Amino acid sequence: MFMIKSEISILGEGSVGLVCLKKLSSVMMIFVGLFLAPMVSPAQNSGTLSGFVTDAQTGEPLPGATVQIEGTKRGTAADTNGYFAIENVPPKSYTVTASFVGYQSATKYNVVVKSGNNPDLSFALEPSVSELDEISVEPDPYEQPPENPLSRQELSQVQIASYPGVIMISPRWYSRCPGIGFGGWFS
Repeated sequence: MFMIKSEISILGEGSVGLVCLKKLSSVMMIFVGLFLAPMVSPAQNSGTLSGFVTDAQTGEPLPGATVQIEGTKRGTAADTNGYFAIENVPPKSYTVTASFVGYQSATKYNVVVKSGNNPDLSFALEPSVSELDEISVEPDPYEQPPENPLSRQELSQVQIASYPGVIMISPRWYSRCPGIGFGGWFS
């Protein structure tokens, strides 16, 4: 702290203060550089694998297509423009596969990733047509039909007359009661 205070107090005296400040700033830059260098160097030892996934027939981008580096847990999905980027990939030769629902997967072998800039890797996927066998829909033999909340029971004239205590009622009365129909028994 004394050194910084003394150099700041010299600033008012002219060019000597500027020289000391420049020396201090260069010492600080070296000091900061020594501590930050180990943090930056791992990022320099990796590369980025990027490119586009498109439809081979129309050239349209395939958003959501997956791109995976085989043998690793690295992969990503293409954005709305079909662009993908897999970052922090260690320099090496890889096998890369792109896939999308309804399309045949495409694989590129010996894709070399270098630290720094890598050329774009493009995939053009061919549509895949699959025919399905016929589908038959059959009712479940064990399914119970839904119960009807209204009940209906039809009785013949003989059944009605056979019940004990039944009094024969005039057909005019039937026609006045809602829900009771007259089937012409008493003609």
